Amino acid sequence: MLVSDLTDEIIATGVFLNASDVHLDPMDDQWRLSYRVHGRMFRASEISDLEDSVSRVVLQRLKVLAKLTLGEQRKSQDGHWRTSTRHGLCDLRISTIPTIRGERMAIRLIPIDNPFLTLDDLGLMRMDLAVIRRMASCSSGLIIVCGRAGSGKSTTLHAILQDQQAKGRTVISIEDPVERLIDGYSQIEVDERNGFSFAEALRATLRQDPEVVMIGEIRDELTAETAVRAGLTGHLIGTSLHVEHPRGVMARLSDLHLPLSSLREVIRLIVHQELVSIPCGGCLGRGCQTCSQTGVTGRKALFRLLFGDELLSLFDRYGPHDPLEAQALRRREVHVDVAAEKIAESNPGKEYGDAFYGSP
Repeated sequence: MLVSDLTDEIIATGVFLNASDVHLDPMDDQWRLSYRVHGRMFRASEISDLEDSVSRVVLQRLKVLAKLTLGEQRKSQDGHWRTSTRHGLCDLRISTIPTIRGERMAIRLIPIDNPFLTLDDLGLMRMDLAVIRRMASCSSGLIIVCGRAGSGKSTTLHAILQDQQAKGRTVISIEDPVERLIDGYSQIEVDERNGFSFAEALRATLRQDPEVVMIGEIRDELTAETAVRAGLTGHLIGTSLHVEHPRGVMARLSDLHLPLSSLREVIRLIVHQELVSIPCGGCLGRGCQTCSQTGVTGRKALFRLLFGDELLSLFDRYGPHDPLEAQALRRREVHVDVAAEKIAESNPGKEYGDAFYGSP
């Protein structure tokens, strides 16, 4: 098979399998080919007709397509390109890094033809959906979506943004990188190498008269301070944190030296989420032709929402209890509960959603 044909087949296979990533690991003069499907890693031969190893020329062709420097193997590089496969258009984000055995490559696959999930598609309980909509309709504050890497936090944030944009609000997102182009609101890509950081992008964005701003991730003290200040002065801010448990949010924000009093005032809602595998019904997880030998047919999102008393309890672990703040927070919770019930009653439907992440 020609190198160009093999490269196309590697990408097309990933799109067909709904793989999120393709890995090329150096092993002396060969590179081990594997795919991440529904959160699990598989060797290429386990789930496709491709062999487990490929030659250097495949890596070189991928670097050329992504406009990376072909001769540079001692520094990490990042690139991207869009390609058309027999299974649809796909954006690819390529990252290389030098290792002892040679250059390693990871490819993030972002199918263009897959529709972006809306809030109604996420599988939220009806009341949780209503609470998120109520909190997202606030004129100011901070909504934090937390979870492990790859748990769908950006998908949830974009679903919230699209919901608010549809209601006529001015929405801007700040991302690193922008993985999907979305109609309806402006997306800004961070460029750390040229000094355009999250903090700098946020400061510039606030001069654009936005109502709702998404910060892809809070990574440093300056970004955190700017986000809190914006949330306290008439902007709704949505962001994500890589923590495995909701209580890790406060620990992370404390590490960034944010005043507890400001956090009590600005945080409206914490959404924790994780993705769990859905076993294939045809083989009960053992692997069959229907699930491409993966044993699973997709992943389902599980959510936990913290607001009101639960949020107050979380705050109390990190500072003294303020009775006046507690009363204000409880009044806010009652208001949200009543509003959420009305929203839920006006949106009859299933108690649970049926959304799947990456199902074939």
